[in-house]
Amino acid sequence: MGLKVYTTRSASELTGAEVSLLAGAVREHGRATLLVPTLSERDLCRRALADAGAGTGIDVATPSSWIAGMWELLGDGRRIATSIERRMLVADLMAGRDADSIAPLRANPGTAALIAQAAEALLPEIAAPAALGGELSELDGASERSVFSLVRAYADMLSARGLVEASEAASLLARLVSECAPACARFVAVRDAFHLPAHMMRLLESVAGVGEAVVLLIPSLSG
Repeated sequence: MGLKVYTTRSASELTGAEVSLLAGAVREHGRATLLVPTLSERDLCRRALADAGAGTGIDVATPSSWIAGMWELLGDGRRIATSIERRMLVADLMAGRDADSIAPLRANPGTAALIAQAAEALLPEIAAPAALGGELSELDGASERSVFSLVRAYADMLSARGLVEASEAASLLARLVSECAPACARFVAVRDAFHLPAHMMRLLESVAGVGEAVVLLIPSLSG
């Protein structure tokens, strides 16, 4: 059990060693998941596994689709918000605020994009840091306080509509994985991903705690 790092020689197709690793994981854990950054790489890996006769029991997905699939199985019934829904909700949020309430920020497309980006990536840290086992650090200034206030208001809008951000879903899933060790999260390999967001790292750490998480690195690209 734990987190392991391996190197691979191929930047596109799976190597024989990678196929063997995944097949061995299926034998040991019953299922295995391979995460890749793009849909095109997903299709290549699926084809390589099928050609090797090792496709059974191995799910190949992108990080976002993996989180969505696990949330559908283990989540609390809320649906993960789409990018369009996020933009529309943030636009409604900004339209309902007067200039004084968001100062020193301004109600313009740039601010709306900033709030949407912060909500997508950092909603758990901003809206519910205690749930992550931490506390929110002291904010530096009025602009940061305004951003955090808007993100919290956006979180309330999501909850009222039965929606959840993928980052929050992943953080909640991390706790569920640690407690329940579901079969779909006992072996996860991440390939060609060098900049994973914090919520994804938390979920992988939970997988490593109950099973095995593997990072497959390409030396020429990871340096």
